[in-house]
Amino acid sequence: MPNRCQLPKFSATIFVILCLLLAGLPIGLPNATATAAGETEESTVNQTENGSDDGVYLSDLNWASMESYWSPAQKDKSLDGNPLKTAGVSYSKGIGAHANSIIVYDLTTDYKRFSAIAGIDDEVKSNPEYVKAKARFIVKADGVTIASSPDLKVGETHAFNVRIPAGARQLTLVTDDLGDPTCDHTNWLQAKFLLTDDTGNWTPSDPVVIASPGGGVTSTIEQLDGRLTYSMQFNGKTVINRSALGVIVEGRDIGEQVYWDQAKVTTTAPEAETYAIIGNHSTARDHHTLTTIPITDAAAGIEYTLEIKLFDDGIAFRYVLPQNAAQKVISGESTSFNLPGDSTVWYQKDTVSYEGRFTKQNAKDVPIGTKIGPPMTVKLPNETGYVFVSEGALVNYVGMTLLAEGDGRFKANFNNGGSWTLAGDVATPWRIVAVADDLNGLVKSDIVTNVNPPQAPIFNNNTDWIKPGASTWSWVVDGDVSKRNMLLYIDYASELGIPYNLIDEGWTDWAASPEEYWAAVEEVVEYGKLKNVESWLWKAVPDRMGVKGIYNRADRRAFFEKARAAGVVGVKLDFIDGEELYKINFYKDTLEDAADYQLMVNFHGSNKPTGLTRTYPNELSREGVHGLEQGAPPADHNTTLPFTRYLAGHGDYTPMSLSNRMGKSSWSHQLATALSFTSPILSFGEHPEKMLLNPAVELIKSIPTAWDETIVLPGSEIGEVSAMARRSGGTWYVAVMNGLTERTMELNLSFLGSGNYAAHIYADDPAKQDGYSIDKKTVTSSSVLKVSMRGSGGYVAKLSQLDMEPHGGGFLDKRKIYLKAANDSSEIHYTLDGTEPTASSPKYEDYIEITATSIVRALVTKGDGAGSTVTARFNKTSPYMQILYDGERSWISEGGKVTMQTNAEGSAYEIRYTLDGSEPGKTSLLYTGPFTLPVSSANVKAKLYVEGYKESNTVSKTLYTFEHNGPVPPLPEIYLDELNWDSATSGWANVPKKNLSIDGNPLTSAGKTYARGLGTHANSEIVYTIPDGAKRFVAVAGADDEIEEEGGYASMLFSIYVDEKLVASSPLIGKGMQWNFDVALPEGARKLRLSLDDAGGKNFDHGDWLNAGFLKNSMQQPYTIKSSGKLGRSGGIGAEVTVLPTSGAEAGPEQQVVVFQLMNGSTPVGIVAVKSDAITAAKEFTAFFNVKDFESPNYAVRVLVLDRFNSDLTAPVSLAEPEHMK
Repeated sequence: MPNRCQLPKFSATIFVILCLLLAGLPIGLPNATATAAGETEESTVNQTENGSDDGVYLSDLNWASMESYWSPAQKDKSLDGNPLKTAGVSYSKGIGAHANSIIVYDLTTDYKRFSAIAGIDDEVKSNPEYVKAKARFIVKADGVTIASSPDLKVGETHAFNVRIPAGARQLTLVTDDLGDPTCDHTNWLQAKFLLTDDTGNWTPSDPVVIASPGGGVTSTIEQLDGRLTYSMQFNGKTVINRSALGVIVEGRDIGEQVYWDQAKVTTTAPEAETYAIIGNHSTARDHHTLTTIPITDAAAGIEYTLEIKLFDDGIAFRYVLPQNAAQKVISGESTSFNLPGDSTVWYQKDTVSYEGRFTKQNAKDVPIGTKIGPPMTVKLPNETGYVFVSEGALVNYVGMTLLAEGDGRFKANFNNGGSWTLAGDVATPWRIVAVADDLNGLVKSDIVTNVNPPQAPIFNNNTDWIKPGASTWSWVVDGDVSKRNMLLYIDYASELGIPYNLIDEGWTDWAASPEEYWAAVEEVVEYGKLKNVESWLWKAVPDRMGVKGIYNRADRRAFFEKARAAGVVGVKLDFIDGEELYKINFYKDTLEDAADYQLMVNFHGSNKPTGLTRTYPNELSREGVHGLEQGAPPADHNTTLPFTRYLAGHGDYTPMSLSNRMGKSSWSHQLATALSFTSPILSFGEHPEKMLLNPAVELIKSIPTAWDETIVLPGSEIGEVSAMARRSGGTWYVAVMNGLTERTMELNLSFLGSGNYAAHIYADDPAKQDGYSIDKKTVTSSSVLKVSMRGSGGYVAKLSQLDMEPHGGGFLDKRKIYLKAANDSSEIHYTLDGTEPTASSPKYEDYIEITATSIVRALVTKGDGAGSTVTARFNKTSPYMQILYDGERSWISEGGKVTMQTNAEGSAYEIRYTLDGSEPGKTSLLYTGPFTLPVSSANVKAKLYVEGYKESNTVSKTLYTFEHNGPVPPLPEIYLDELNWDSATSGWANVPKKNLSIDGNPLTSAGKTYARGLGTHANSEIVYTIPDGAKRFVAVAGADDEIEEEGGYASMLFSIYVDEKLVASSPLIGKGMQWNFDVALPEGARKLRLSLDDAGGKNFDHGDWLNAGFLKNSMQQPYTIKSSGKLGRSGGIGAEVTVLPTSGAEAGPEQQVVVFQLMNGSTPVGIVAVKSDAITAAKEFTAFFNVKDFESPNYAVRVLVLDRFNSDLTAPVSLAEPEHMK
């Protein structure tokens, strides 16, 4: 290929001018023709014999003017003079040019329309830079744009068929290089002027008018100037204006010149049917009329069938092409959706993984060329209803996206390299327009599943192995998918009483060989079975990180066979990312293969759902949504999703963050996401520790993942507030997600059945984001709940006539279970094996006590709420404990406490713990209840001792609190920015910046701007030679405010090393946080190393060393400790000291910690830390250690006064000479 792909722009311009001059032609003059050297000009403008049978090819005409980048445009050849070829298809007619190009033709009154296929010529593939090729094609009449393409890459095409405005004098073809001309060899293929006049020169076929079973939805199929069109009405109002229909087959739009025989049109009204479905409701209803129209395309000689199904809530149509042996090249459709004026649309632009945020806009204002990933939701003008546009039964075809054409018109668009080849029967997916009076009707629509075939024969009517349920999931929380952590997460799932744990990416790193890591998977799965927790397993679909993918069927089935042999019950398949033909076929083929192995499936990195779950109920979810994986989606996005993305079907948002991915939303809002976003496999986006500690834990454990009924409550508004009532069995859940502004609502409970219901309410705490206002009350169907919500807040209520407390979970020896009916006079019977209770089953009295694993199922047999049921699983497990805390990301919030939770409640047990990382024993600190961490950071280790059981494994957690941060240090005498570092590295291949952030902005942290310091990015190491005479190093360490992203970003650790010995480190620092360093430098110290660690994830870890440098004076210790030197030994070990200000020293800080460290020989075995405000006069401090062998002479106590406390006792500044007591 010539080097023109590489030429600089000014050289190309000179080259074009030279070519034009050599051709002896003026540039841009009207009625002049620019041709390449050696090209023969055409002698006439419009000769029928030079055109096609229905128009005139532009390459057979003279252009009025032509400009083309690099070199002149070519007729019936590519820019390089080769045969025209785009997206693998060769064309005999067309124009090859180079963007930017402008080609102008004079028009005559004979020219009625312009048609062409636009694309980039395949010849550019010989150049390694071809991947940069991208262009937009624009058609103008008298300077006004009348049509344009999306941005096209190599292998993509766009079909034009546009009416030429009456009276127009010139048509201009423009190609735009979008700012980069590399390899933009653009083709206008089969470009021609069509001669069909306004009356069409056709004998119009009679319109076909059809109606839904109830008559509320009607549609008219018409021929307009030979063009196949449809329109749609709802309750007499237009929903879709007349819009084009057609498929482009072998380069020909077979909806362009059509007719049909009215006598062969058939309409039938099949009986309504219902079928089981898993999702918004348990039973779907399919009731429609079916109209079949045999269509003949006169120009192509193709006969095909247009099938239209009209439902009382929408239309679905598809094209069925004739069966023959020949393959068919499909390059798109002319299908379009022309919305009424002043319609409002909600759309997202990610057409690959469907993870975009939704935009609200007037339909006519959506920029031309915008690509949209369905479903697109529409609010019709004048409050006449709502619509969504999508597709159903997407199989053996490329996925449909939408292309904005301006003025409220949207055209079917396809991302498959421009064309694809099909053989045999070709039935397109169903094009769907659903309509409803309100959002409730829209959400309840079954059209997407209705157009799919019934359950596939491969299931043999046996789907008992398909079981919706919730799952624990570590990847989004802490990224730890180690074998050890999976065992821990199984314990968590068992404690929560939920059925699944997901083993995400990373399990192939558990061992060196496939045989070994599959054995490790089996070991984890078997451990889960002991805890009544089944396992799902993640797998990348393409090859990834040296592990083979599963696009190939043999590889896929081999993976499924291994997974099933290991005991896995479900697979999460990731990174499909696209809707090309082979990827679309992967979905169906995979579901069939998975069914062979009785595996449930969750697709990630996926496209939109199109209803396949009716045919293949083992698909329990697919991603295709902007969820918690993307950080902390804002509340206006969450309140949009139920009425946009989720109209297409289930979606794996991985909901409910109660910590670092909340953004500005409240706990109640996050709780509502888990109830609002339908996903029959529900992977919680929160650490199970947080769920177990949350006040709503019993509600969380009870959340259904599949629903019997869903109602959108009045007051809901897209992007503003989503209010739903959802029923599972006899229990209703009300979930309200509020948008960005404060709101009050009244929720009418008329959907309830008769009798009383107990309402457990989790409303916003008006005082704080991470809290609830919890209430309980009795309600009936005549009640109205008054709801007040914060901006980005929410509201959740569980309404039941029978409930259970606790709602499942783990226990050790025995567990008491309490059943609670809304009316005390109701009679309840129960079973312990999950079978349906009857009046002859055991009758509930005061409580149920279980001593073995049980599935407790209860039924109200008489009285209020008769027929109501409740079910929960209780798992008998081995002794288990965990360390929980109030806060997030290892930070204890202000006033927060540390809690040690165990399943040994009701048994004889005790918990012993340490704060310094030492191994706990039976003489360590005794846990008596939640406590406030007395230190700035501690490595908490704890062990559970249960009578009759072996001691448990040690559990540990490193925790931090800012309450013990030291004072802001003085400014340095020698700033680091004045010195040259010995060496420096920074994350993402950066170099630290002096007096600027890593992005080159002024240094800002925690809302304050700093003139001096170092800006860097984790992971970072900066080494300095310590200046002569330096006694201290001082700095304020913090996250830079230039980090704007919400969610789980910016988590880092700052550490200081002197001569490679760690002397100080910060707790985990996040956005808005700082840590103060004032570090004494040992005599003779030579090197200082500043380390910034990403703490496991380097996204947005912009860390600053602020006002960092050296001081030449040492800090005199401000306090003196005095004691008798002797310990009290009565029932334990007591220590008493007096701390007083040191004469002549500077005053101590505003806050300090007096630390008593109990030593057994040289081993620390206990710590008591007492926080104190500034000590201005002698002050007494005491500590008592509850140890049994208190008389042992091996015990001693070391007393320190520190500016803060760290478990290794090296990071804080010592404020007094230590005191030793025996």
